[in-house]
Amino acid sequence: MKLHWRAIGLLTIATTALVPMAGAAAASPSPAIAASCFKVTATIHVAPAPFGVAVNPATNTIYVTSGQQNTVSVINGQTNKITATIPGGGSPNVVAVNSRTDTVYVTNLPGGTVSVIDGRTNKITATVTVGPDPDGIAVDPATGRIYVVDGDVHTLSVISGRTNKVIATVPVGTSPQGVAVNPATDTIYATNVFSRDVSVVDGHTNKVTATINLNGAALRAAADPKTDTIYVSNAVGTVQVIDGQKNKVTATVTVGHDPVGVAVDQNIGKVFVANANSDSVSLINEGTNKVSATIGVGSAPLVVAVNPQTHAAYVANNSSGTLSVLTRHCPI
Repeated sequence: MKLHWRAIGLLTIATTALVPMAGAAAASPSPAIAASCFKVTATIHVAPAPFGVAVNPATNTIYVTSGQQNTVSVINGQTNKITATIPGGGSPNVVAVNSRTDTVYVTNLPGGTVSVIDGRTNKITATVTVGPDPDGIAVDPATGRIYVVDGDVHTLSVISGRTNKVIATVPVGTSPQGVAVNPATDTIYATNVFSRDVSVVDGHTNKVTATINLNGAALRAAADPKTDTIYVSNAVGTVQVIDGQKNKVTATVTVGHDPVGVAVDQNIGKVFVANANSDSVSLINEGTNKVSATIGVGSAPLVVAVNPQTHAAYVANNSSGTLSVLTRHCPI
C-alpha cells in the first residue's frame, strides 16, 4: 500500500514499506527503557499496513484502520483482543473518536469521504463527502464538530456531528497532513507540510487567526488542553512545542528518525512520538520538554494514540501489521 501523505519524499518512505535509514535505531530496547515507567506489554496482530489508530477512553476501545484490507479493527482495551472488524468505506486512512457520543470517524482514500460509525453497533451510519485527499482528522468533543484536512486542495473541512454535513471549508497552508483540536479553547491546528507551518483556526468563526512558522515540514500534531500546549512532529527528527496562548514555538525536542504520530496524555504530562524510521517511540516529559525514554516497538510505527484514563498508548506498526501496547509499570 502506498503511504499517503505529501511528506513521502522528506521521510524517505518506500512505496510499500518504510525502510530504516542507515544508522537508525534498532527496534530492540535501548538503555533508556530500563528507566522508563512504560514498556510494551502486548503486541496485537491486526490487518496489514495499519495506518490510523484512535482510542475511545469512555469505552476503553481502540480502532485501527487498514487501507490495504479496507477494514477498521475494533479492539477491547482490557483484553487486547479484536472484537469486531468493520468493513471500510473504500480505503480507510486515519481515524478519530468522539467519546461523548461514542461515534467513530474514518477518512477514506480514494473517494474523499468520511465514514461515520456508531461505536455501539460498529455500523457505518453516514458517509460525508469532503475534499479529494482527506489526510488528517480530529474531533472536538465539546462542540461535536469534526475537522478534516485535505492535502490536495489545502483546506480544512468542518463537519457538524449533529447533521453529518460540511458546514465550512477553511483555506489553510500548503499540503496540510495533520490536525489537532484544543477543546478547552475551541482552537484547531492544521499542520502544513510544504509551507512548513501551522495554521491556527478559531472554532467559533472558522477563520485562520495565526500562522506559526516552523523550521521543517510539519507532519502531525497533538494538543494538551490542560496546559494549552501543542506538539508538532517535524520531518527533520524533532517535535516542536507551541504555546497556545502566544502561538510561539517555545522548545524543540530531538526525537528519532522521521517522527510522524504524536499523542498527549494530559493527565500525567507525557507526550508519545512514533518514530517511523527508528522503530521506536520517544516519551517526552511535558514539564521539562526532554525525552525521558526511547521504547522499541514494531517495524515502521506511523501513529500513536493514548487512553488518558488507563495511560496506555497504542502504536500502529505499518510494516509489521501489528499494534504495540505500551503500559506503565510503576507510579508516575
